Amino acid sequence: MATKTEALEQWNQLEDKWEAANQAAAEAQQALDYKLRTHLIDDAAPAPTLEEQEAVDKLWFCEAERRGAMDEFLSEHF
Repeated sequence: MATKTEALEQWNQLEDKWEAANQAAAEAQQALDYKLRTHLIDDAAPAPTLEEQEAVDKLWFCEAERRGAMDEFLSEHF
């Protein structure tokens, strides 16, 4: 069994990975949403592509996996 210090280090690593994934996904989503809004305002502005949406979806999937790892850690330790 891990010591409290080891468990805290593991938790911090999981949290850091999740925060990075969450930030990346949120920023990409915001950019995609802005691109759509700009296109809806101005037809000359490019619309988001399916590939861009899929890339954002992959980032959210990664974020969910990392949050899942945190939830698993929680259930194993408490």
